[in-house]
Amino acid sequence: MSYQDLPEIYINHLLEQAEEQPLPYILKQIPLEVGSVKAEEKKTRQGICWFDWEMRWERDMHVEKKGNADTDTIQLIFFLNHGMNWEMEHLRQPVSMEAGECCIYRDAQTSSIGDYPGGHKMLFKSLQIPVNVFDGLVGDILERDAGDRMKRILAGFHKMTMTPDMYRMIREVNNAGRYQNGLASLFLEGKILELLTVFLDTLMQPCHGIKAENGLSRTDLLMLLEIKDRIDKDSASVPGISQLAKEVHISPSKLTKGFKKLTGTSLHAYVIDQRLHHAASLLEEGQMNVSEAAMCSGYSNMSHFSAAFRKKYGVLPKNYPVGKC
Repeated sequence: MSYQDLPEIYINHLLEQAEEQPLPYILKQIPLEVGSVKAEEKKTRQGICWFDWEMRWERDMHVEKKGNADTDTIQLIFFLNHGMNWEMEHLRQPVSMEAGECCIYRDAQTSSIGDYPGGHKMLFKSLQIPVNVFDGLVGDILERDAGDRMKRILAGFHKMTMTPDMYRMIREVNNAGRYQNGLASLFLEGKILELLTVFLDTLMQPCHGIKAENGLSRTDLLMLLEIKDRIDKDSASVPGISQLAKEVHISPSKLTKGFKKLTGTSLHAYVIDQRLHHAASLLEEGQMNVSEAAMCSGYSNMSHFSAAFRKKYGVLPKNYPVGKC
């Protein structure tokens, strides 16, 4: 079968062989004229798999995944710099993911079609946890109400905005290579479990059920969650507190106090933290220089950017990622 005439059919046929041959071997067979797909796999002693994906298709690509009777895993996927669309046979509506979002679903004999945009370098991470391992880890921890909610979530598809802690944990998972032999495996397992804890904590927070808490009314909570989501998706364009309060028709005082109750940090500090996370992600991709990453993250003053970046990450942006010459 030739890839020149029917590249999508060729790629889908090629990926079907991943069930019988190692995934890295299959991916190396993808012609550069069609695209480049790399996947670095790490695996814990419990059978949890961590995939570090780097993908670029030269044209829009529809990649089909057929259901597998032997597959029953909990999938967590973190989209770092670009989104995609999915069609899953057990869902009535297509799923749309954006950069900075993550999702969880149960992959149990599920066929799907992924629509990947061409001409973009996509970076995302995926965590595959066998269902029996997942149940063993959290089954006895979640209280009854939370456990019932988790079952409902896994019966469908749930997505949310990535938090700063998730970005931090993803970077730490990638540092497992600095240890040797069994220590690397021990470090990886600990960090993956910590990432899972952060993810589930965010997923199961009362605010995701839109309940009143910490003295906040349901209306206030909805408004604050919208503001937080806006910051998470595009921190660079968030206006000052006065303008933001005016846009949502509340006082600046109520906005700042409510945001602190919801997140545990001030609105200003949260915006700065998200901007620095975004800048760090851009620098990790290696497609932008420091000035470009700063501008895209909402900084016009390079001195302020460098000082804030060094305070958070311990190095100047020009030396990030750590170890860069």
